[in-house]
Amino acid sequence: MAIQLIPGLSTVITGYLPSVVLSGFLYVVPFIMKRMAGVAGCVSISEQEQKASNMVFYFLTVNVFFMSVLSGSLLDQVGKTFINPRDVPNRLAGAVSARADFFITYVLTSALAGFPLEILQPGLLTWDTIKLHMWTRGRKKSNYLSSFPYHSVIPFVSLLVLIGIVYAVIAPLVLPFLVVYFLLGYVVYIN
Repeated sequence: MAIQLIPGLSTVITGYLPSVVLSGFLYVVPFIMKRMAGVAGCVSISEQEQKASNMVFYFLTVNVFFMSVLSGSLLDQVGKTFINPRDVPNRLAGAVSARADFFITYVLTSALAGFPLEILQPGLLTWDTIKLHMWTRGRKKSNYLSSFPYHSVIPFVSLLVLIGIVYAVIAPLVLPFLVVYFLLGYVVYIN
């Protein structure tokens, strides 16, 4: 009721907030997957990063892409699906095209909020500060700038390529936003 009193607030909450919450949650996933890869028995760091990258990509593909498509439209029509199972591909095609607006906001959120976070690297900055004050008291601080973690960059780029391939024909409005995303990514990673 309070949301409806302020004009435009319900549009922001229903349209943009789910994408922001999803992007915030997905910021933590690569670090969890890297720990899981270490526990799984991967010995070398490169093997851990490769395994974590694969796990993050599968996680993103299933949870972001398929679950958002299925939960958005197909689960509303579960009863109709059980009555006529031959219509499942048609309903799935309709569900994919109905979720185009969510993926446009997801791409925008990833581009406009993700790249500034990658430039600032708040997780690595916090970790270095904690490490400096807790374990390395009295030692000289390293001037080394950490590189972008392979296991957290490649899966997100791969997911956005998947979104671009799927929505290139269905909703081509996603493509300009993907071009902006990749141009911003190019500028961030080059500099």
